[in-house]
Amino acid sequence: MQDNDNIVLEERKIGFAGNVNFVPYYTNSSWNATDDAFFFFTMPCDAVTPTLCVYHVDTDTSERLFDLEFFKFEKGALDLFPAIILPNRSLMIYGNDEMIAVADLKNGRQEIKITLEKRHIHGCCISPDERYLCYGVSDDYAVTDIHVVDTLNTEWKDVAVKTVGMHANHFQFFPSGDEILFAHEGKTETIPDRLNWLNWKTGETRCLHRHIFDDNGHQIECIGHEQVAGDKVLAVRYPVSQMDFGIIVVDPKTGSCELVDQGDYWHASSDKNGERFVMDTMWWGNSRRRVPLFDITLFDMKERKRFVLKTFEAGSINNQMYHPHPHFDVTGKKILYSVHPKGTDECHLELLLLK
Repeated sequence: MQDNDNIVLEERKIGFAGNVNFVPYYTNSSWNATDDAFFFFTMPCDAVTPTLCVYHVDTDTSERLFDLEFFKFEKGALDLFPAIILPNRSLMIYGNDEMIAVADLKNGRQEIKITLEKRHIHGCCISPDERYLCYGVSDDYAVTDIHVVDTLNTEWKDVAVKTVGMHANHFQFFPSGDEILFAHEGKTETIPDRLNWLNWKTGETRCLHRHIFDDNGHQIECIGHEQVAGDKVLAVRYPVSQMDFGIIVVDPKTGSCELVDQGDYWHASSDKNGERFVMDTMWWGNSRRRVPLFDITLFDMKERKRFVLKTFEAGSINNQMYHPHPHFDVTGKKILYSVHPKGTDECHLELLLLK
């Protein structure tokens, strides 16, 4: 454990008072192209329609842009809706279970691009060049078709569809743009093949890392919250595992897996190059600490050192928008996470500026 006095430059509370303020799901960045602003959503605690906002780092100001015309938020939903900001194209793509819409960030004009009936959309992500959109489509949240569409095409026609016999989710493009990381979602204690890889141009797919089993055939490893970390994959080996737990790094080419830092981690995120990770902690299950506190922790992969940046009391964990979900901007100098004050329906964002 290291002292953070020489790491954190400034801490800021972001959002509108009395509201639920949150960012898109962790697999997509909410930062703009120059990393001097990020997009977030706000709404009264009893509302269902979020307002898109932008926070400007240099001036420390939050600006309301427009309401999402085709979206109604369900607070009891297990996952946040897919929302992707395309900074270089001044567009936002967002979804609502059975449809995907596009919003123009300059004028607020919104248009439905994809509509399904009796099927569900989840896990949207965008390629590094902001051209290709990947998302999953399922009938019953069990068997998923993985779709990739060319968003520069007016008709948004599929350029690749891969059928996978699992609940595939958390899609993320690797830097090359041809390869996609995705997860086999569900109760991690019963899933042997959480981390998966797809080359959407060739249709090749394979498991990147299978959970570890003991000699009696019992699963002793449970992992989740995977994220592309440069040319590697970062994931969390949860405390429910019957072995050393913490954050792991997986090499997609060799399948090798390394436990790089032990801890009661829940979510983890990487900077662009896979050199720094930021995590939050849990306090239930088989975790070492049993008090309702969250740590926001920085791990330096090169130096193999851990720094606790912030500790705060935890509120509810029953909704994804209340989870801390810390994540970096592209530069690795700014960390954004959510805070849910105990006993309230409110939620705000915290921004840590690093030295």
